[in-house]
Amino acid sequence: MLGTGTDACQGILTGATNVKETSAASTIKSDDLIDLQESIPDGYQSNAVWIMHRSTRAAIRKFKDGNGNYLLNQDLTSRWGYTLLGKPVYTSDNMPAIADSAKAIIYGDMNGLAVKFAENLEMQILNEHYYTQHAIGVCGWLEIDSKVEDQQKLAVLEIKAAA
Repeated sequence: MLGTGTDACQGILTGATNVKETSAASTIKSDDLIDLQESIPDGYQSNAVWIMHRSTRAAIRKFKDGNGNYLLNQDLTSRWGYTLLGKPVYTSDNMPAIADSAKAIIYGDMNGLAVKFAENLEMQILNEHYYTQHAIGVCGWLEIDSKVEDQQKLAVLEIKAAA
């Protein structure tokens, strides 16, 4: 998701051009979520999901509509247990938390991100190196690359900085 921002692994947060800024500084409002969702064309909504930090999800769990109903709902039929505006919600510790200028939420169809595995996963067990500690070491290598391939499928919500 993060990427390096160079010609290497780009990621969504550094490669997406569909970036929406929150309406208020240092916070997210429910209208910002609707605006982000609406920035994706209807044809790409069927596979769309939300990705955010766990602390961002905790803040959004407190949002209510005009009738006192929570916007983020526990949904036992959803794979990860929550839906927001009808779409699954995933959390990642790699996503920034709510802070000024942070790109805090990704929304869209993740098929818009192309991922290339340049090298297969290699694992090595290091028995001798950790023998004196009565432990076993494991070392792994994986080479991947990613780039936003279809900008229409992905959108990012950036927190407006305080003036």
